[in-house]
Amino acid sequence: MGKRETEDKIVQAAVEEFIERGVDGARMRAISDRAEVNKGLIHYYFKTKDVLIARVVDAIVGVLINRLNDAIEGEEDIFEIIRTFTAVYIDTVQRKPGIPRFVLTELGKNPERMMRLLDRTKKAEMVKTFERALSRAVEKDEVVDISANQLFANILSMCVFPFVGRPMIQLSMGMRNEDFEDFIEKRKTGVADFVIRAIKKH
Repeated sequence: MGKRETEDKIVQAAVEEFIERGVDGARMRAISDRAEVNKGLIHYYFKTKDVLIARVVDAIVGVLINRLNDAIEGEEDIFEIIRTFTAVYIDTVQRKPGIPRFVLTELGKNPERMMRLLDRTKKAEMVKTFERALSRAVEKDEVVDISANQLFANILSMCVFPFVGRPMIQLSMGMRNEDFEDFIEKRKTGVADFVIRAIKKH
């Protein structure tokens, strides 16, 4: 097995361990068992736990944010940005539903570290694209006058909460697992439709 392949196996194993147990609860032995490599190789490729954490956050959150940015980059229509953002976010997190809980937990425990790692992503570019498109739409009187912060928070919360609150949603709505998966699938377009109806001037 080559160096890159071994590193990738370790990172993917760490992703699963960190999502399941959090940064503080993750153990190198468990990661080595998941990756099926000697524990010493983890210390060889990643000198400290912080180095591994940075790689894991990049693999979990960096990939998500960069994928979102790449999907909306250059787009000027706020409605298309909203549709693309919600579809890409929900589709990505649907594959690894533990991402939102991991991010929220780590932000609560060590916000400085998480924000420092997030600053290495394309987060700023993504937000600027969103802000510019909304500003143009407001100036053209296409949407109600709403701040970018409020709109972005509304969209993000509608995308994130179903994954974080899944047990409560399933219990209160009497959903089986397959019902919940169908519910999430419909939100890939349903969230955008709801938001656009709320802000679009007719």
